[in-house]
Amino acid sequence: MWTEPWKREDWVISRAGFRTLTWMFWAEIPFFLLTPFLCYVSILGLQGKSIPSISFPLQVVMSLIGASAAISTLALDSAMRAFEQRCRADGVKTRKIWRVGWIFPVIGAPPLYFWLVYRPQMQQSGFLRD
Repeated sequence: MWTEPWKREDWVISRAGFRTLTWMFWAEIPFFLLTPFLCYVSILGLQGKSIPSISFPLQVVMSLIGASAAISTLALDSAMRAFEQRCRADGVKTRKIWRVGWIFPVIGAPPLYFWLVYRPQMQQSGFLRD
C-alpha cells in the first residue's frame, strides 16, 4: 500500500521533501491569481447577470490550475502539519494563529506556513536529513 510521503516527518525535512514541497507551493500561485476572476464570475452569476463565455481551451487550463492547486493544498497541509508537530515535539514554540489555519486550509495557511516558517528554517539548517 502506498502512503503519501508528505505525511512522514523524515521525508518532510529531507532535501527531496523540500524540493517537492517547493514545487507544490509554486503550483498554487496560479490559482491565487485566478481567484479574483472566479469570484467575479460567481458574483455575476449570483446576481443573475450574463456570465462571459469562456473558450474550451481556457476552461481546460483553468481546470488544470484548479486541480493542481487542490492536490498541492492537500499535500502542503499534511506536510506542514507534520512539520509543526515535529517542532512542537522538539520544544520549539509555535504561534497559535497557525492552528486556525489548519482548521480552514482553504484560506491559504499551508502555503503561508511553508513560505514564512518551513522554508526559512530548512534553509537555515541546511536541510536536516539527506
